[in-house]
Amino acid sequence: MTRTSPHSADVITNMRFVYKSIRFAIYTVFFTAGILSLPILAERKGGATFKEGGPVEWAQLVLLIFSAGLFGIGAWRAPAWRGLLCLFVFLVSLVVARELDSVLDRCIPVFGWKVPAGVLILSAALCVWRYRKTLPCQVHGFIEGYPFPILWFGLLTVIVCAQSVGHGRLLDALMLSDYVRNYKRMVEELIELCGYFFIWVGSMEMVIYALTGLPPFKKIQREI
Repeated sequence: MTRTSPHSADVITNMRFVYKSIRFAIYTVFFTAGILSLPILAERKGGATFKEGGPVEWAQLVLLIFSAGLFGIGAWRAPAWRGLLCLFVFLVSLVVARELDSVLDRCIPVFGWKVPAGVLILSAALCVWRYRKTLPCQVHGFIEGYPFPILWFGLLTVIVCAQSVGHGRLLDALMLSDYVRNYKRMVEELIELCGYFFIWVGSMEMVIYALTGLPPFKKIQREI
């Protein structure tokens, strides 16, 4: 059996550190550029920047679609993680369907966006059943991996922060007579955009982690 020398292992570790540092530097540049571009968009688009069909909503959709695509690529290329990554594809696609609710309501006269949402929920349930034997190991390996806190932070940002901080009642209580309803949309959409950005980063890192790291069952065996 071939063994990796300590020197080779150190080189591999150092290269992974360098690649990861470069990736996160690029993420930082993208995030900073996106935030700094908001005043420019606001000057050109005005209140439409954060409205339905505006630049911010399109940016959210792009991030979500890219995230779903990355999870799909990971499910295709990393069979050991396929069940979990397929589940992530369905969950992110469900968020896409919710973001496109007004478009889907116009296209589907009965139940609207709830039709594709129901199909995606059913698909997610079938995915859990299909991979019921290997999914626990995959979830365990995922929680132990470094992409987990990135995705968890993005999820909390979208579900908790965007819905709580961007709540009209909270802003109304804080701003009193200065409150305008558009403030609610602006705050909520901006926080959601940040959360979707971190979900995109987490999806990128999760795919890299699945393709370059140990399979989840190997991780558990090594810990035992």
